[in-house]
Amino acid sequence: MSGKPAPAGNPVVSQVLISILCCGYWAGCTAIELEPISYREAVAEYRSSGGNENYRCVLLPADEHYQAMTKTSPIAVEIDQVLYIKIAGSLHTLQQSDIDNSGTRYAADNISATLTIISQFNFTEYSESDDRHVDLSLQAGGKERLYKTFGTACGI
Repeated sequence: MSGKPAPAGNPVVSQVLISILCCGYWAGCTAIELEPISYREAVAEYRSSGGNENYRCVLLPADEHYQAMTKTSPIAVEIDQVLYIKIAGSLHTLQQSDIDNSGTRYAADNISATLTIISQFNFTEYSESDDRHVDLSLQAGGKERLYKTFGTACGI
């Protein structure tokens, strides 16, 4: 060892390599980060495909106690047998693939989601809609993410 520091190399090349690695890393990490989607956007897409909604549920991000976070937009909208989500600026239309006592499953474009109702409350007079606490499990690109959500006025 000569006591001299090792040459640092070309700093521009180092910065480019770091940027590329970080971009790849973040793209992988955020591959299933849900973005806000409005009910209006989801229903417009549903109607453009010929649908006429009967059932709907708007899912807001919630804290660990399923309390809707203040000043947030929905992260998923369920209309009849379709779930609308937005990832990386793209709207995804997931079709219902299965429904049973443990949850409702949706899938399309190598993305799948399961909605599990944790509790229901605030029923309307004739029980045609309610508010609910819902776990939204999302799988995409070999990754899985669980969102706690608050479903508002879910029903007809």
